[in-house]
Amino acid sequence: MVGGSRVLSGQPAGIGARAADGQNDKHHGTLNEVDAGLLRALQRAYAAFNRGDIELPLSMMCEDVDWANTIEGGREQGREAVRAYWTRVLDLLVPRVDPLGIEQGEGGTTVVYGQQRFNDSATGRLLAHQHFQHVYTWRGGLVARMDAVEPRLAELSARNRAQAARAM
Repeated sequence: MVGGSRVLSGQPAGIGARAADGQNDKHHGTLNEVDAGLLRALQRAYAAFNRGDIELPLSMMCEDVDWANTIEGGREQGREAVRAYWTRVLDLLVPRVDPLGIEQGEGGTTVVYGQQRFNDSATGRLLAHQHFQHVYTWRGGLVARMDAVEPRLAELSARNRAQAARAM
């Protein structure tokens, strides 16, 4: 694999696109480029979630997945617990979670960063608009763990920061 990170177009359909200049991101030059198949799978999972279809992303998880509950706090243990959590969330909110970049992290993790918006499902009122960073740990080709961490925008490349700012 070639070193570097993937810079996205700012829309989910852009996952897997190379940087416009074709160069690797110098800040993240030691990271491995993410496999194209994994990029497509994550693209489909985020797009499905944005449509309210939780079955596709759930099918990508281990039965005993350990998942960060970013809305209510704490963690969800197991695929069925994540299903129940997402069902509760989708009853109250209309989420839009758009990846802007993806890279291979340390220890075989995959890091997805981008922006997310949450609207009230009853009124449509915007409740939150923020950046996110999801860190996925894999086991047997499935998600074993997802951690949500505060994105450190200062650590993202200038190109990615500009991309995120334009998308806001």
